[in-house]
Amino acid sequence: MFLLLSGIFPYTGFAQEKPPHDKSTQPWAPILAVMLDDMPPPFYMVPGSTYHLSLQCKANERPFYWGVWMDVNGDGEFDPEAEQLYRSGLTYEPFQRVAITIPDNWKQPATVLRVITSDEPIYRVMHPNGHFDFEDIQGLVPF
Repeated sequence: MFLLLSGIFPYTGFAQEKPPHDKSTQPWAPILAVMLDDMPPPFYMVPGSTYHLSLQCKANERPFYWGVWMDVNGDGEFDPEAEQLYRSGLTYEPFQRVAITIPDNWKQPATVLRVITSDEPIYRVMHPNGHFDFEDIQGLVPF
C-alpha cells in the first residue's frame, strides 16, 4: 500500500530550517515526490525497524543523487552523518524504492524525515550543493 504524504512540491511549513532555494532561477530544478509504504497511519514507527520509501524525481533525464535523513534527537537540525538513513550514488533512475532503518535510539515524537535530491553529491543537509529539491515529512511517532 502506498500513502502519499505530501504533494509534488516541497516546503510544507515545518519548524525546521529549510534549505534556501528558488526554483524559478535554477537552470535545473528537480521535482520530488515521496511516498511511504509498509507504514500504517498515523505513521507509527518502531525504533530499529525497517520501512520503505518510494521516491520519484523528475530531473529531465539528468543524473542526480538521493539522500534521506531523520532528526533523531529532535533538535531541529539534521546531522549529516549521524542522522543519515540513506544516500545514493549518481543515478538516472527517476523511481527508487529504498529501505530505511529507524535508529534504535529514536525516542522523540514528531520527528521530521527529510528527503533531498540534488545534481551534486549531498554532504550538507541544511544547505545542499547544486540544484536540489527536498521534502520534509513530519509527524512520525515512536511506537
